[in-house]
Amino acid sequence: MLTRLSQALGLLSIGLLIGCATNPVPGQLINGRSYDVKMDGKFGDYDRTYRVHVPTGYREDKPMALVVVLHGAFSGSAEIEKRAGFSALADKEGFVVVYPEGIGILGFLQHWNAGHCCGKAAEDDVDDVGFVADVIEEVKNYLTIDTTRIYMTGFSNGGMLTHRFAAEHPEILAAAAPVAGAISSGDSADEDDWQIPTPNSVVPMIIFHGREDLRIPYASEGLGDGPFYSTALESSLFWSSSNGCDAHHREQSLSFGGVTVDTWSDCEKNVDVLLFSLGEWGHRWPGPYFTRETGPQSPLYNFNATEIIWAFFEKYRRPPG
Repeated sequence: MLTRLSQALGLLSIGLLIGCATNPVPGQLINGRSYDVKMDGKFGDYDRTYRVHVPTGYREDKPMALVVVLHGAFSGSAEIEKRAGFSALADKEGFVVVYPEGIGILGFLQHWNAGHCCGKAAEDDVDDVGFVADVIEEVKNYLTIDTTRIYMTGFSNGGMLTHRFAAEHPEILAAAAPVAGAISSGDSADEDDWQIPTPNSVVPMIIFHGREDLRIPYASEGLGDGPFYSTALESSLFWSSSNGCDAHHREQSLSFGGVTVDTWSDCEKNVDVLLFSLGEWGHRWPGPYFTRETGPQSPLYNFNATEIIWAFFEKYRRPPG
């Protein structure tokens, strides 16, 4: 009996592995579908994968924008696709979406090296910036991408990597949108162990952060014994400074109570930096997957950061070259 049970469990494990396996890019992509793709070769000591969504209106003779979406720590590409809703919006608006996958253990607990965070990826100094850049290049090889309209967003640990990628490769991105991320962290509130470098060109930036976020706090508060993350305002001021912005104004959202929008403008090359401070919101993607659960009485009922991000992205193109 035990032998048969062991054999059955072994076959089940093999079946699960096969069912979860990724494949090379199919020869014939079907519009309106998402594909899990395994990249050729190893990156460091790791096999790397990503998920790509081909929108319903895709045509080979029509270059489309590309939105790179980075999941949070201990999440994954399929989960952020479902919770952020970028693939559904891509079908409606007409852009390609790619969801790179962080390193993990047996397909679980994926995370990123954002410089100051997180986990084994940071400890082993995994080149996730290089990996994401390679993913972008690979997608450009088989889909017709408008290289002046490549954008990036990410949540939590993915938001941190969005900050880092934009700082290290501003020549790739037309705009970026970190959500619940941070540009630095340290063992004390007074000193950062690591911070993203100052970019050598401007990057339009829209940032979202919940005021009640207990994992990556909105304000300067440590998590027990640490780490101490940079605040949402500090991250915004970093980008307004690096973009050479001269003007700032703050306003309350007319549609959603408790939402404050800070805008830094009069920046170099007509870019803007925006900070959406979300009242009564914690560490979750601020979109309908979660905001519809709050009920009509909530100030953030049906708030949709995904649509706001795309509207911001649409304003910007990176100069070709």
